[in-house]
Amino acid sequence: MGDASTIKLPIFDGKEENFVIWRTRFRAYALMKGFAEAMSYDDNTDMPNKESDVNANFASADAAIKETGRKGKVNIMALAALAIVMTTEELICKIHEVSNSDWPGGKAYKVIKLLEAEYQPTDRYS
Repeated sequence: MGDASTIKLPIFDGKEENFVIWRTRFRAYALMKGFAEAMSYDDNTDMPNKESDVNANFASADAAIKETGRKGKVNIMALAALAIVMTTEELICKIHEVSNSDWPGGKAYKVIKLLEAEYQPTDRYS
């Protein structure tokens, strides 16, 4: 088996015909690097209220609070990877669309949902 550290991030060029392959490869990369769960979080996922609280929560002695911090760290890792793979200004804007004052980096699952809505719609006319 190969060394996971040598696997390169799959780049997304913003072309619809390349999305399914990119999404599959990005998920595989995320699984190998330990941040895949962040892409399936939702609004009910228990994370710190603010991105700035992630490290403090992660360092907490309270197991439940520490878990929220861990999820926040996983989200930050996923967002960093997404920012690297986006090769156009339009794609980078997806990250900015999900940013707010509490989470200036945004939440990875929201970026994934935006991408899926645009590049992999589920309506019958697509």
